[in-house]
Amino acid sequence: MSSDQHLESGMAKIADSGLSASSSRASGAMFFSVFGTAWLIWWCLETYGASFRVLAAILAGGGFLFFLSLWMRLRPVLEEDSRSAQHIVTRRSLVAINAIQWVAIIITVNTLANSNYRVWLAAAIIVIVGLHFLPLAVIFHYRVHYITGLALILLAIVYPFVAVGGPASAVGPLGAGIILWLSSIAALFASVRTVPARPM
Repeated sequence: MSSDQHLESGMAKIADSGLSASSSRASGAMFFSVFGTAWLIWWCLETYGASFRVLAAILAGGGFLFFLSLWMRLRPVLEEDSRSAQHIVTRRSLVAINAIQWVAIIITVNTLANSNYRVWLAAAIIVIVGLHFLPLAVIFHYRVHYITGLALILLAIVYPFVAVGGPASAVGPLGAGIILWLSSIAALFASVRTVPARPM
């Protein structure tokens, strides 16, 4: 193989890696925008009830983040090989981590909802969501997930003891929604930065 072919092969691998990372960040931003919006709707319903203006603002913000993330994910330049071995392993790990998260949430909701500790429901879910970000940081090699996970865990530990209303306070869902929206924005910026430049 000539030096030019070696160079082209190396550049192709770098580009594939960049596209995969960019696509992954954009996909993450989509999920963060959806779940951040869900937490903020919870906060709105607890604080203002079914306020049309507040809900419309939340949905508008969440919709903007979601469709911007979707556009980043589906741009023609993001044509990665989804059948690569590494992609398959990462995908399976992601599915397993999310499955464990949802099983833990379902068990927690059923347990707390039928006990005298149901006011701790939001805090418990926030902790579970925060914990699930830690292994994601490892499999995606994305340190921002550590920040998101630790921020959610810290929120769940602190707000029940400092917010008016304790663990039943709407501060928990509000904080979780804001953290996830900020994570969505951070993932979008990361997606843009990791898109390799097009060849001249």
